[in-house]
Amino acid sequence: MIPPPSKEQKKNNSSLFFPRLLLVTLSLIFLHPAWLVAQSTQPITIDLVTVDAPCNPADTRTGLGKVDYEYQIGKFDVTVAQYCEFLKAVAKKDPHGIYNIAMDTDLGVHCIIRSLNSKKEYEYQIVPGRENYPITIISFLNAIRFCNWMSNHQPTGNQDASTTEDGSYLITEKSVSLRSNATWRLPTDDEWYKAAYFNKNNQTHYWSYSTQSDDPPGNSAAEEDNQEDSPTKNANYCLHEKPTIVMGSISITPRNSMCPFGFPDLTPVGIFSASPGPFGTYDMGGNAKQWTTGVVLSRETQLVTLRGYSRYCGLPWEGDTMDYTSHSCMGPSGSPCDVSFRLVYMKKIHENDLEPPPFSISYLIKNSRTSESNTRTWDEYWNSWWNWL
Repeated sequence: MIPPPSKEQKKNNSSLFFPRLLLVTLSLIFLHPAWLVAQSTQPITIDLVTVDAPCNPADTRTGLGKVDYEYQIGKFDVTVAQYCEFLKAVAKKDPHGIYNIAMDTDLGVHCIIRSLNSKKEYEYQIVPGRENYPITIISFLNAIRFCNWMSNHQPTGNQDASTTEDGSYLITEKSVSLRSNATWRLPTDDEWYKAAYFNKNNQTHYWSYSTQSDDPPGNSAAEEDNQEDSPTKNANYCLHEKPTIVMGSISITPRNSMCPFGFPDLTPVGIFSASPGPFGTYDMGGNAKQWTTGVVLSRETQLVTLRGYSRYCGLPWEGDTMDYTSHSCMGPSGSPCDVSFRLVYMKKIHENDLEPPPFSISYLIKNSRTSESNTRTWDEYWNSWWNWL
């Protein structure tokens, strides 16, 4: 028989109760698996395709597409899930604004939610169901920062020269320039154009559309219309003002009297599985326009070239240019709701002892978005629609 505890033992147990309770509470908070997952970052992988046939001729219609080396380019646009890992790694404090609040509040995007924890650090959460959508609300400068993060092997920490401000590109207060030892970077105009429109079977005849076709694509996302033997290619845009509809997706912009067919939404990358480009890329036409490193001068301001067309193509204010001529320009700090980006990997070029194509741009942050831009925010699209009606 166990004797009852003495008064001294009761006193000792009582004095240890609260320290033990505190220890258990702290253990649950800091060692709970769910908490650990929420605070950790996962390394990302960029799917690449090889663009071969070096020293090819340019497209005689535009003078674009000639590339003298083999390179690799992203099979898809950078996704919401990939960009969210970037944010978790380097944006607990966000002095350069690589997160834009419109990623949450813009009804045409709504993909990543930011919150502030007890340490006054930012945390990021993907809106369920949007993981595999292309990231938008991305400026050229922040696409460059993503490239630097990739070239620095996806580090965690503050936004500085070891993470986002140097790497493949050197970013200063007034300029961006490409390093000679760059690894991950944005495509040049010619690289993007070749990956989208080159014709492997007839190098002197480039395709007119990025789906290996001279005929405009349809816009059906239905599974039965995107089989390998489907007669029609498809992309995400407005056909006769009717947007692409993805069954089962989140309805963030429902139809109403002003949007009788529904407001155009993004689609998951690669959903048009039977409509690849000549080298196996997807969505180089439709869904979202994409940053390149082409630079044009307008009113003494340097603007960056955007290639392709977005989900808004086919609406009254946007026009219906969706072939090889589709492009627009914007200042490097503009963050539109209809622009994404994909990466080029430089390993193949370095293996052949070639340096990357030179690139530099000078800019003033306050003057980086100008009236020459053809790319607008969701609110500007909405106002244009209202005015048109």
